[in-house]
Amino acid sequence: MIIKNSNTKKGFTLIELLMVIAIIIILATIVMISVKEATDRAKNTKIVTGMVQVRKLSEDLYLQESDGYTSLCASGVLNDSYSSAMQILHADIVSHSGAEPTCYSSSASYCSSSILFDGDWFCVDDNGVPEKVSTGNPCVDADSTCK
Repeated sequence: MIIKNSNTKKGFTLIELLMVIAIIIILATIVMISVKEATDRAKNTKIVTGMVQVRKLSEDLYLQESDGYTSLCASGVLNDSYSSAMQILHADIVSHSGAEPTCYSSSASYCSSSILFDGDWFCVDDNGVPEKVSTGNPCVDADSTCK
């Protein structure tokens, strides 16, 4: 003969509910951090891609214009009036980095850089090798290099 205890209640205790809520909060926090990091990496990738395209456009400019790289930059920033492609790149870099990319040029050389989300800078210059620089903005004049 089985005797049932009528005082037995079904359901969860307060401790069990609090543990489940704590676990959900921890998992949600991990997901949010991962999404933020992935978003920042994606924005950095867009900035780097844009700067590499700036390097390609600058080489085209050098070959097409008699004054070399001179019209690549204007007042320390990219000269987006140079071409519609440069306007698009300039706007894309600014929208992802939140800052104007610096740019200095002369007839024979140029240096352009943009800040990344990790605080480093991505730099392109007339030497042809784009580079990530962590010691601050490497472009302060047309004779600057990314090294």
